[in-house]
Amino acid sequence: MNIAENGEAMISKNEVIIANSCTNIKANSFFAYEDKLKLENAGRSVKPDFTIEGTLLPGKRFYWST
Repeated sequence: MNIAENGEAMISKNEVIIANSCTNIKANSFFAYEDKLKLENAGRSVKPDFTIEGTLLPGKRFYWST
């Protein structure tokens, strides 16, 4: 198991590197690891590796899968 700086357990070292980078951004950014995303039109849910929001592009949410 791999542990990010925020104490969250992650599957891969690459995910830890991404999480640590998101944690170190000072622009009031937010990220969640494997947060459930409901796809209304497809009638199913998925878990992208990261859900990222920030002040660089207000009102925008990004989903990142490694």
